[in-house]
Amino acid sequence: MRTQFIRIYVLMIAIVCLLLYSFNAIFKEVSDVDTTHYTSVNQLFALQATGDTLPSFYQVPAEHLSLPEHLQVKLEQGEIIPLELSSGFWTYYQLRGDELVAFGPVPAEPEDDNIQNYFLIFFYSALALLFLGLLKPLFSELDQLLKSAKKFGKKPQAINLDIGQRSSIYPLAVTFQKMSRQIMDLLTMNRDLSRTIAHELRTPLSRMRFVNQALKDTIEPSYHDRLDQDIEEIDRLIAAYLNFAKLENKENIFNKKKHYFEPFVDKLKEKYQIFQDKVQINFSYQNVRASFDAKHISIAIQNLISNAMRYSQSTINVDLSLENNVCKVTIADDGPGFVSDKLDLFDAFVRQKNNQSDQGFGLGLYIARRVAILHSGDLRVDNDPELGGARFTLVWPNEKMK
Repeated sequence: MRTQFIRIYVLMIAIVCLLLYSFNAIFKEVSDVDTTHYTSVNQLFALQATGDTLPSFYQVPAEHLSLPEHLQVKLEQGEIIPLELSSGFWTYYQLRGDELVAFGPVPAEPEDDNIQNYFLIFFYSALALLFLGLLKPLFSELDQLLKSAKKFGKKPQAINLDIGQRSSIYPLAVTFQKMSRQIMDLLTMNRDLSRTIAHELRTPLSRMRFVNQALKDTIEPSYHDRLDQDIEEIDRLIAAYLNFAKLENKENIFNKKKHYFEPFVDKLKEKYQIFQDKVQINFSYQNVRASFDAKHISIAIQNLISNAMRYSQSTINVDLSLENNVCKVTIADDGPGFVSDKLDLFDAFVRQKNNQSDQGFGLGLYIARRVAILHSGDLRVDNDPELGGARFTLVWPNEKMK
């Protein structure tokens, strides 16, 4: 904001000074009286004080004076024409009938522009201070509004701005404060709803799971398995929704730090070790230090791996790298790949159209992309040329950390 203030301040001062200078030049051109043929008494007294002979009128032959065309025209019209001699003196000429009369030589009067210069300096300084007094409070209030907006973006909270009613941005500040409170009310309502879902649904689910286990020997195994799968599906839906709600409500504090890929990948390997007998998950990485929020990036990668496990036949490749100061995580599988529009997959609760599985709720890719956006990055989608299935690439800038 300070840079913008300096730019606008300098631009306004330059424009006003240019306008004043232009108007002054135009005014002089239109209204000023030509005083170049005047001789002041000071010049004559200065000449007398030196003991020199005072100038007098005398006649000169017209052919001895050679003037430019425009001065010759003025001379013929009877105007007085001053000419400066090489010695610094002036001689004045006027055509009276057929006679050319001269007066001089007269010493040039020393120009005393100090008062005028001081006045100009004072005037433009006062003008600069006036604009500074007008713009500084406005930009201070705009800077306060900008900092509050950035703070709200990192951690939503009700905003209270110290901006008076006389301020020119007071209506904007009131609207911003009102908007922040409305957003906080919505976030609080969504957070309460998420907690209610977690508590109110998981409690009866636990009872259902217990009853299903107790009745295992008295009902058909297919009924028992079907009910157990339904319970697990609802439980996964609750977990997915809670992750979704946390990201939307920014309940988790975003904590971006420098991390090495090796220990981060080792933790991921441990989580998916039990799945290696069903699908081969290959992890590769560059052991470099990159900036990211380990908790949120881990959630994004797990969602992408879970999505790949639903479609892969036997292999999933996970690669973490740092190229041209850009962090990149690639998850590819050997499944069928994409056969439909890929853009709508990033919307919440949208599934791929060729999904024949009853697993997944359309939140995994949305959550992964939200994590990418939190890192000022993006989630890219295409088909992997090596495995032939879908490939998701999570990218974000490797920002310098303090």
